Amino acid sequence: MKKEEIRKIIIQEIKKRLKADGNVVVEIGDETIPIGGVANFDSYNGVEVTVAIKDKLKCSFDDIVTIFQNKDGIPLSMNNIVDNLAGMLSTRGGKNE
Repeated sequence: MKKEEIRKIIIQEIKKRLKADGNVVVEIGDETIPIGGVANFDSYNGVEVTVAIKDKLKCSFDDIVTIFQNKDGIPLSMNNIVDNLAGMLSTRGGKNE
């Protein structure tokens, strides 16, 4: 799976979560940091969206709670999120195979 396809899925899932919660859906760019950079998108939403993305991509990385923060809890930009997810898909499996 190409990075652009991964980015599109992540953005779709973020927007779906925002809309489901009754929040304003905003544009999300490469440098956007969803947690802290998108109104009403917090770490809890990050976990929910991560689960939705894992299901959609049929990923096998149960040790990852959220793709939106690094292991130290620091929020990541969309570029970082996409790069990390692409790497995980290539090494751990999923629709990227």
